Amino acid sequence: MYIDIGGETVLRSRDVVAIFDASILQQQAHLASGPNWRALGPVKSVVLTPTHVYGSPISCATLRKRLMNRPRLESKT
Repeated sequence: MYIDIGGETVLRSRDVVAIFDASILQQQAHLASGPNWRALGPVKSVVLTPTHVYGSPISCATLRKRLMNRPRLESKT
């Protein structure tokens, strides 16, 4: 399954380690200055993957809802 995090960026949902509110950037300034930082517009949330840290223009609550509302696959047995 995939999740659209804004800025024409789509990630595999299993690669998303954590989603934080953008206020974390004020406390952890090194996140936004590292080589793996990817800002996708005005930052409302931070999406952490094993290889990159993304600044997303979509709110933290909306991204979490997108992850939680994945369609369930039912087997027909």
